[in-house]
Amino acid sequence: MNLRQRLVVPVVALLALTVFVAPGEAGSATLPPEAYVFYEAATRGDTAMVESMLADTPGLALLKFKQGVTPLHAAALSDEPRTVELLLKRGAYVDARGGQQRVTPLFLAVTKGHGRVAMALLRRRADPNASGRIQGEDGAEEVRPLHLAAIGGHTDIADELIQRGAILTAQSSIGGTAAEYAKRNGSIPIALMLDAYHRLGLVRGAPVAALIRGIAAGDSARVSALLDRHKSLATLVLENQWTPLHLAAWQGSQPVCDALLAHGADPHAVEAGTSWTPAFRAHDSGHTALCEYLRRPDAAPPSRKGHR
Repeated sequence: MNLRQRLVVPVVALLALTVFVAPGEAGSATLPPEAYVFYEAATRGDTAMVESMLADTPGLALLKFKQGVTPLHAAALSDEPRTVELLLKRGAYVDARGGQQRVTPLFLAVTKGHGRVAMALLRRRADPNASGRIQGEDGAEEVRPLHLAAIGGHTDIADELIQRGAILTAQSSIGGTAAEYAKRNGSIPIALMLDAYHRLGLVRGAPVAALIRGIAAGDSARVSALLDRHKSLATLVLENQWTPLHLAAWQGSQPVCDALLAHGADPHAVEAGTSWTPAFRAHDSGHTALCEYLRRPDAAPPSRKGHR
């Protein structure tokens, strides 16, 4: 079982809860029926139901269920940040630990790839370095949210975690950094972004991270607008002498390649080790049409208008 497969375990452990206990008790007391309804509404991201029930009984936001699970954990399993905001405004503890792995709501949101929920939690000062455990066949492994984002390939979440204080060089219990997990799981945009932050620092690395995020999303309009403001980014040299054009070629987006070429990206730049140009990188990634496009002697976009 690899790490990507193990990510489902903490989520399943929480979803499987059927017996709820009252706050501060050892498990003998049963909560009233509305607690069950409230928990399910939070899990579904049913904001209207959660808001209505909190208006009648504000204390529902503070409940604890079996193994310390809270309604905020349930909300983190949905992809609805408004439910999270409602619970936090009613006093829910943003870094509550629950479930067999004793994980925080942020840990769950990153595990599920719920970027909007993760960002809502981080805006309310969730700890970006709170660790949790992933159970595998060879035992439990302790990781942090940035490790999870790298494993899952969640580029936007990884960047938000870094901006909110995630430690780049933090190691898991077996000694792996987020960059190492990103490379191991093929999350190339995150690996390049982590290296840029490591070399350039938080402030100078932010525009580079924004460009990588735009390329990873295949958003040529965002990439073009960013290059208009930071012209030197088009010819930036990333880890292993990749350029942004190599990344766009690996991603397979011709509109993004066009945006980069229009801003001066070099289609003949070569990577370290392989000496591959962006065209060869596109071919290796299975984007044969894009490879031929980039191999043209006059490789350049026909126009900078309308690319998306």
